[in-house]
Order: sequence, then C-alpha cells, then structure tokens
Amino acid sequence: MNSRLLILVAILTIGLFAEPKETKLPIYKYALLVSQGTTDALEISNHLRGQIIQSKRGDFIYVSDPMFSGDEKLNVNAIIEEKAEIKVAEKLILLKDQGSMTSIQLYDIESGNLEYKNSLPSSMHKTLFQDFYAHIDKKNIYLALSEKKSSPSAPIKITALKSKYVAGEPLRFELEVEEDHYVYVLLVPESKQEDPVLIFPNSTQTANFLKKGEKVTIPENLGSLRTAPPFGKDKIKAFASKEAWDEFQFKNKKGDSFFKLLPPALTSSKSIIVSEVTTQMLKDVEVAEWEITIAPN
Repeated sequence: MNSRLLILVAILTIGLFAEPKETKLPIYKYALLVSQGTTDALEISNHLRGQIIQSKRGDFIYVSDPMFSGDEKLNVNAIIEEKAEIKVAEKLILLKDQGSMTSIQLYDIESGNLEYKNSLPSSMHKTLFQDFYAHIDKKNIYLALSEKKSSPSAPIKITALKSKYVAGEPLRFELEVEEDHYVYVLLVPESKQEDPVLIFPNSTQTANFLKKGEKVTIPENLGSLRTAPPFGKDKIKAFASKEAWDEFQFKNKKGDSFFKLLPPALTSSKSIIVSEVTTQMLKDVEVAEWEITIAPN
C-alpha cells in the first residue's frame, strides 16, 4: 500500500469516526433571580429553569446569590451592577411568588430594557409559565432569522431598494427568483428590542411559492409599508426555501397588512422543541439581504 493510499485511508477513517459537529441552537443565555420572601423559591425557580433547559429554550449561568429585593421601586440596572456576575448572561429573569400572585419579568441585560412582564394568581402559575415559554420561543425564532447569514449564491434578486430612506417614506421593491422556491421576506430592525415583521407573504399577497423567473412587487399597494423610527440601519432579508414554513403561525391584528411570525401552537398531543425545528427549517435556506438606513430627514 503506497503512502498516498495510506493518507487517504487515514482521512476516511477520521471522517467516519469523528464526532458529528453540533449545531448551535438559536437560544439566549439567562440569569435567574428570585425575590426575597418568595414562597417555595428554590422549588419554583428550579422548575422554571429545568423546563427551559429541558425544552432547549435557553441556557443558564450560575448565580452565587440568586435572591433580589422585590420591593415596588425595582431598579433592574442597580441589580445588574450589584450582581456583576450576571453580566455574562444576555437576559435576566426576575421571579416573584408571595403566595397569592406569581410574576415574571424579563430584561435585556445590555440595555436594561423590560421585554416581558406578566403576573397571575399563584394557582395559575403553570399558565403563566406557558405564556412565558411562548414568548421565549418567539424571541428564539427571531434570533435565528436575524442571525442567518446571507449568501452570494442566493437565488433571489432584490431591486428598486434605496440605501437610505427618510422616516415616513414608502418602502417598496421588486423581487425575482432564479429557481422555484417558497419565499419569505422580513424587515429586521437594527434594535433587537424590536420584533421583525413578515412583509411577504402578507394579507394581500398570500401566494409565496414563486416559479423560476417570476417577479413580484412587495408590497403590492404603494404606501402600505412606510419607514418609521427608531432611526438606524435595518435589513430586508429574503429567505428562499424548498419547503413551506408550515410549522409556524402567521398572525396579524385586524386591519394590519403584515404578519408576525409566531411559534407553533402548543397542544397537549404534540411536543415540539421550537429551537430545533427552527434550526432544521433554516438549514438549507438561502438568504439575500439589503441594508437600509432610516434617517429623520
């Protein structure tokens, strides 16, 4: 056996027995604090943490002193400064249960902004937790969509977009596909505090399976999509998929032209790990994107 063949055999052997590369799930890293005086604090916090980890909704950092003062004048920035170790996390969960009511608050650690707040009677804490899990699922989907990189080979052409828009100016563009694909187009704000908006398909353009060479103007009605504050650099991201995104819900409020992309509806008969479904959904998807600046004038 010559040396070239030996090298080839070695490479094949390594390839066969190497550990498969673990796919990074679109999830955040959390710190969890419990209010002083919370009834059964350890049991409640362990349950919440365990459910989030088990369902692959998020990871947690270790906090040496997981208690905080749950007074009415809550200063989350002071809590973050006092407990410096939690700064390595991305999100902060504050849990409070004093017998009659259970409440959950979620903050972004970098900005200190409140992202979620809800409370229910303690007898309904499971309902509260389910609502919180749905919020995390939604944010994880948006994280995955926002972080999906564009590809020079994406079979989508976007034209008639400018690089700069004045707030209030109509936003409209043309999209063409080079292969048969389902197409989903999102407006992704620069600020992670703002949720992406699905602008195609929409309430008047529901057919999003496009044939090779097909062109579509988005939105159909001029003026239905206008730029607005906050000012900064937003992105138009077009996703080309061979499969329809049937697992997800497309919902809008009455009178709204555009949809929010939401997690699958939770049912007792169907268990879904949303982060895994999202990762699989985006695995073979190609993305074209365009950055636009929103300016005051």
